[in-house]
Amino acid sequence: MADIHQSVPMVATEEELAEMIFREYAAYLEQVGVRYSYRQRAPFYVYVPLTNIDKSFTHVCRYRRGEIQICDYCGICYTGIRLANRVAKAIRERSGSDDIVVERYGEKFELDIYHTIQYTGIEALHQAVLDVAHVADFGFGIGKEMLGEQFVR
Repeated sequence: MADIHQSVPMVATEEELAEMIFREYAAYLEQVGVRYSYRQRAPFYVYVPLTNIDKSFTHVCRYRRGEIQICDYCGICYTGIRLANRVAKAIRERSGSDDIVVERYGEKFELDIYHTIQYTGIEALHQAVLDVAHVADFGFGIGKEMLGEQFVR
């Protein structure tokens, strides 16, 4: 008689897959010397050293349907929606990233990056994290250039 465990494959839930991916990514980051913070069922943040900002706070979000969303922000505009939209447009045009959105928080406007990738492996995930962090860095430089002290991070 065959063992049922041999004939029925184990299927991991998305939560379990996310935890496996995040543990593997944490090990990869330790190997390449990149700082991060992560605890099971907590946000996963990668701190990439950058040029215009000291370091990114790039958020690697939960795995769902084979995709991972990577988030960061360029900065906060204290100028109103019209100028915030102009800065976002300039960042999109000059960086080639369509992932920039303007979100309102009271009287300030945050320029956020929401980039979704199909998960294909740890190195591709890390490259996407680096890409988002560099857009945040580049975007902060553009925001500072356009708005000066009215653009902060």
